[in-house]
Amino acid sequence: SSGINAEWPLRPGPTSGSSDDTPTEPNSPSTASTTVPRFPCSVSRLLLILLNGRSISPAASNESRWKLPYIQSTIIEDDSQPPVLALGITETWLTESVSDAQCELKGFQCIRSDRDGRKGGGCALYLHHKVVPSHQKLFSDNSNNMVAVYVESLHTIFAVVYRPPNSPDSNFVDCMDQLQEMINTHSEDDRYSDVYIIGDFNMPLFNWEESTVPIHPPNTAYQRLMEFIEVNFLTQMVNESTRGHHTLDLILTNKSQDIIEVKTHATKISDHKLVECKLNFNPTIETLNMTSRLDPHSFRAINYHLADSSAMNQDLSTADWNSLQVLCDSALIPLL
Repeated sequence: SSGINAEWPLRPGPTSGSSDDTPTEPNSPSTASTTVPRFPCSVSRLLLILLNGRSISPAASNESRWKLPYIQSTIIEDDSQPPVLALGITETWLTESVSDAQCELKGFQCIRSDRDGRKGGGCALYLHHKVVPSHQKLFSDNSNNMVAVYVESLHTIFAVVYRPPNSPDSNFVDCMDQLQEMINTHSEDDRYSDVYIIGDFNMPLFNWEESTVPIHPPNTAYQRLMEFIEVNFLTQMVNESTRGHHTLDLILTNKSQDIIEVKTHATKISDHKLVECKLNFNPTIETLNMTSRLDPHSFRAINYHLADSSAMNQDLSTADWNSLQVLCDSALIPLL
């Protein structure tokens, strides 16, 4: 079977208990390599990876201290796969007492958001050192966490979100509002940013096949995520379950055409599956002035953030569709 590493799906760890349980240490830790991950400009495809860490604390007394070396050797340095562009980790369980140096993955920058006030939670974005962010935004409360970075040379936003199952709706709404602000800040009149959002949203009732949310009882968090997806013209790319029978770990993007495939794999690190997204581009060989390559009259050049949705809906509701149908090719009418 294909995957990050032939060994990866074959060595699952304990998966019992909730995501907030203390992880169990496997047999023996791997030794971290000092090799900087390869990232040749000639490679046309890269990986975007999402992993629920269930604690990646490197503290010597912590049972999870083996995980970062394992990630380095098993995922980052797997020569059988394309290089990793970005790795998002949820449930990092890190605290302010853990330095960035202790969380290092060779060849990557670590941008993290630790949970405030209580154990668990948190998220981190590991971005390849050749992709330099020009702006970052962090969100943290006693439940939700978010990391978002803007890479000006690519006009692209990468973000990681963690929402625990028991998060108050208002907290999640605040988190998504901050992410929306980031997107709005880096949207221009002639082009809006490319967006890649990955994370553990813990929304098992979301029907991704039909893109519907539960109506009874109404849930503000579900509705806010649906609204966020619609406003930013995002597509949810994970079509397999990632924990049990539910799709909890998501990839949201407005560049679905640049994603070749998305796969999930069991892992001994967590009770969630690892999500692997193969991208059909290498940002280090993209032309930096992306806007200049856009046809100003193309669909891609339209900035929908400036659209007046209410006025559009009003126009559509008052249109005489029967009269307009006469103008259509009769062969297409059965399809309308």
